[in-house]
Parts: sequence; structure tokens; C-alpha cells
Amino acid sequence: SFSLKICNKEAPLSSSNFNEIDDVNIFTENDRININSNEVIKTISVYDVLGRSIYNNQNVNQINFSISSMPKNQALILKIIKENGQIITRKIIL
Repeated sequence: SFSLKICNKEAPLSSSNFNEIDDVNIFTENDRININSNEVIKTISVYDVLGRSIYNNQNVNQINFSISSMPKNQALILKIIKENGQIITRKIIL
């Protein structure tokens, strides 16, 4: 028999403030990365898992952006900096 008892709702894995969600949607389509944000994106950088820079745009200034001709069949790390200074890092597989 299996029993699960939750004793403390404020355990370390819980979060009481969901207003800090970054509201950035990233999805891939063929060899393209699409990024949608609720705020203006200032910069986008893409790295491979070894840390090599694959793409860098320091002057995006849009809420929706697409990056095409990305290498396929590998894990990539995206670093997005919003205009308000918030830094978002995501790992994707293209």
C-alpha cells in the first residue's frame, strides 16, 4: 500500500508568488526558433551546450522575434534579456 501525506504547504518546492512568471513563449518550427514575450525583448543570444555562441542580436526591440537557419538535432541554450533588465535562460532542442 502507498500513502502520501503532505504536512507543510510552505515546503521549499512551493511558490506563493506566481507574478514572477516571465511570460516568454519559445517554440521551434523546422529550423526556426520563435520567441513571443509580454514585454519588449532587448537582446537574444543562442549558445550550443559547449557554450559557443551561435547567434547574437543586441538590438531586437520587439515582442515577437524569429531566428531562422539554426542547426538541427542539437540542444541549444537561449539567453533573452528584456527591456526591463529581466534575464531569461531556456534550453531547447531543435
